Amino acid sequence: MIQFAQPFRLEQEMLEPMMASCRTLLGLGPETKSFVAREPSIGRVIPDLLVALWEGERTAQFEHRLTALDCHVLALIEERGVATATAVQDAFRLRSGRANETLGQLLRKGFLHSTNGAFELASGATTKNMQIVALEAKLARWRVALKQARSYLAFANSAWVVLDRNQCKITPMIQAEFQEDGIGLALLCGPVVQVVSTPRDHLPISGARWLAASKLRRAQRLQMEDQAGR
Repeated sequence: MIQFAQPFRLEQEMLEPMMASCRTLLGLGPETKSFVAREPSIGRVIPDLLVALWEGERTAQFEHRLTALDCHVLALIEERGVATATAVQDAFRLRSGRANETLGQLLRKGFLHSTNGAFELASGATTKNMQIVALEAKLARWRVALKQARSYLAFANSAWVVLDRNQCKITPMIQAEFQEDGIGLALLCGPVVQVVSTPRDHLPISGARWLAASKLRRAQRLQMEDQAGR
């Protein structure tokens, strides 16, 4: 029975049951494909779990390694729709040669196509067709978790905090803070997850999001290669 589950001793202990119950927590149907990465570093932040959701086929471009500059250039073009080398140079205060080199590499990797010196995202090269969900686990420190979850919205469509139900009592005030910030809140008791409130979705366009999408796709590919080699 749920009520007899022991409290978690460490936050790390919560991650395996969170991974196992992820599709239930997010309410995913059978048509939605998903992949979960554990503690990936996205710039200076490290969510406990990062989930990629998509429908249809994977796009090959995201399996290439991207630099921080690559990610920011792609985000700029995704936001504006089209950009020239001069616009990229001005936006990031680059030398002309560096801007052209970066755009050339992205062109060869299949992220961009170019017409008369104007660069656009290639077909399928967008972060808009992938839902990214970040999850943060805490035993009871909900304020710390809420602050961390807010930072994940720089690249994630939504963010959740999962607390140990045996160690944290959710008051109306706590629930209201999560709802005000649009962060999902759930309680974990043993292997069972209970949704308290759901998050608001949004669509960030940022270099961090491109980095997260790239890391998720590459981590998935490596996992599939590892499983195929066993």
